[in-house]
Amino acid sequence: DGGFTDSRYAYWTDPRITPNAWTAISAIATMGLWEGGQMLKARGQDVPAEIRDRIDLGTRWLLQPGRVLRGVNEEIYADAFRIDYLARRVAAKDDPDGRLAAAAAKLVQAAAANQHATGFWAHEYPNAFCTGAMLWALLDAKDAGIEVPEEVLRKGAAALQSARTPDGAYSYSGSAERRKSSVKDSSARMPICEGALLRLSLSSDEDFERACQAFSDNMERIENISRNDFHSDGELGGFFFFHGMFFASEVADMLPDPQAKALKAKMAAMVPSLMELDGSF
Repeated sequence: DGGFTDSRYAYWTDPRITPNAWTAISAIATMGLWEGGQMLKARGQDVPAEIRDRIDLGTRWLLQPGRVLRGVNEEIYADAFRIDYLARRVAAKDDPDGRLAAAAAKLVQAAAANQHATGFWAHEYPNAFCTGAMLWALLDAKDAGIEVPEEVLRKGAAALQSARTPDGAYSYSGSAERRKSSVKDSSARMPICEGALLRLSLSSDEDFERACQAFSDNMERIENISRNDFHSDGELGGFFFFHGMFFASEVADMLPDPQAKALKAKMAAMVPSLMELDGSF
């Protein structure tokens, strides 16, 4: 039917979370198919009909009403990844009838309604890493010409700044006053948080480079526990590994060319080494 719905994820608080996880996963997977097609086009190759059909099917699935259970955890990622996918297609002028832009605009409104008074968004609790993820998607939407309220961006940026410590670490939840963190413990979330602030002209090239270097320096340490479903190295948990890898790959091109190439090469070399015997990750 176009959805990627084999995940049994129901970690917190109960199985009602599962549809939201399915929607987030389906958005990433459909976006991957579409971006693969864009790469083929850039090389002068045709996108196979089977892939085009799968992209259309996945997009229809993502836009059907009721894909997200509102008021239940993880809706933030279901919205953020769909916004990002739709914004990329709009920016690439792959939205001939404007339907995708209109759908993205509705999701932006839903994201604005979900923002806490503090400026944070929450997946289970208000935190910097999902706030950075949502700001990134909203900035992509804005760049694609989709209306995003400036107040939403301003409040989100202020929340990220409140979570940041002088050494560039980001609190695990809420502001740094409430709960500080170390650079090692926050290294997987530092690139997306600092990258979002840099896009908003609220960070510096030096601080952003430092954030990406912290992630690179700790990548092996995070990968060491990537199969663990809880915190097993301070605040590092296995669930942060691919979250960190995905968003580091998103922000990498904002680095100076030599650092960008080095970080992307390191990630590209690591990912194939993690494949399980059955081909899964």
